[in-house]
Amino acid sequence: MLRDVALTTGDGRKLKLESGQSPYILAGVTRRWSIAAEGPLPESSAPLQLTAHADTGNIDQQVQWIAAP
Repeated sequence: MLRDVALTTGDGRKLKLESGQSPYILAGVTRRWSIAAEGPLPESSAPLQLTAHADTGNIDQQVQWIAAP
């Protein structure tokens, strides 16, 4: 289970994830979250920093985001 999931842009701006989404992620599976837009989103080629707390420890990983069609 993931807790305190946060996405940060390259310029340090925090993006808000829409609430009510499942914190579970299965190994080897792609997971998608909706981002509540509070201003312009970075280009989809720009990496984001994902931080979270998991049952196995802290996560601090650069991720690529893709805009939904």
